[in-house]
Amino acid sequence: MKPLCSMLLLMVMLASTAHADILIRATDGTVTKNPTINTLAQASSASSAAGKTVICTSPQTLSTNLTLGSDRAYEFKKGCVITTTGHTFNGNGAPFSAGDYQIFAGTGTVTGIRGRTLSWFGITPEFPSEVNVVGDVGQYHIQDWSDMSGAVRMSIGEIGAAGSGPALKVVAPSTSQTVEIAMCQSTGTTGTALRNYGGYFMIDPTTSDFSWSSRTNNADHKRLVIKNSDGAIAIGLDDPKSVNGTTFAGVRLNVRNPVGTGSGGGTYQVLSNSEGYVGLLLNDETQTTDAKIWGINTNPTPNRLDISKYDDAGSGHPLLSVFRSTGNVYIGTSPTDATSSKLTVDGKVTVASGGLTVASGDVSINGAFQTNAMTGHTNHATCWKSGGYIGYCSTVIASDGTCTCN
Repeated sequence: MKPLCSMLLLMVMLASTAHADILIRATDGTVTKNPTINTLAQASSASSAAGKTVICTSPQTLSTNLTLGSDRAYEFKKGCVITTTGHTFNGNGAPFSAGDYQIFAGTGTVTGIRGRTLSWFGITPEFPSEVNVVGDVGQYHIQDWSDMSGAVRMSIGEIGAAGSGPALKVVAPSTSQTVEIAMCQSTGTTGTALRNYGGYFMIDPTTSDFSWSSRTNNADHKRLVIKNSDGAIAIGLDDPKSVNGTTFAGVRLNVRNPVGTGSGGGTYQVLSNSEGYVGLLLNDETQTTDAKIWGINTNPTPNRLDISKYDDAGSGHPLLSVFRSTGNVYIGTSPTDATSSKLTVDGKVTVASGGLTVASGDVSINGAFQTNAMTGHTNHATCWKSGGYIGYCSTVIASDGTCTCN
């Protein structure tokens, strides 16, 4: 009967300790329950637990900050969930072990633990809205995890003791959410400051446009946008198709150079390629109405290269045109290829200095001709001087048409 009594006594002891909050395991494997040790705080400071293993078996709620004693080990059984709200749990680098289940809850800070896993912080449905975990290699932030039937969101990152460093945020799609992967560069350590991401990739749920953005003070600043519809790219602005608030449907690449100050400062370079038109638009936001955009673009009908000025409504007005087939040049707003002329100018031509040389062919002028480069007299005949210069007759014209030409 003695062996049977010993067995029954052991079973009674195990049953009596199975629901205890805190157990102590000695180095020889003996597990005991000390009636004066009922919380982690008591187990962390009790001299009788030094050099032994503290076993937590049931929930614990911090009422103040807790730093574990580093001269003992800690083992957390399933069911031992420590609620940290409003306080800090510091593992203090002590030997620490737990299985693949949740052992931390609440919105407090957990620091100084080794070998941590996401499951310790409840990466399961109905995960707490925000948890900060500071470990031996930095601080981790886990935010807004919910089940697959809803808005699945997760933010994991190491922001470091100084409050700066990389982070990762993944936002899975739902009917109203983006898909987002973010790298965090935060100046804060808790709360809203952690949401000031350094940059993140995002897919818009409505348009499926891809973007890379930076984020400061909870404000988004898009740096790269790729349109899903046609692959158009914007660098430094939100929409590749928008120039000064006007839609340019043919734009495929829109690059902003952040030059200037104020909301109106800055220069855009826009490469357009659509329906045979290929060109470069130079947009200076600092200029006046209808004078912001210059364009260099091809025009397929007729086939020519134009330098144009665009109004704010997006309509181009050619100022200089070069026709591909003939190489003829037209200066003016209504380009026409005069096949017999290499240069056609619609308006006044002034040669400020130097001279004008026509190697061959004729010069045709429709309108007045004026020169300030010669000395002439009113009501005197015009004559040709040596060297091909125009002068005036200072004598009476002889019967053979000659005169003294000055």
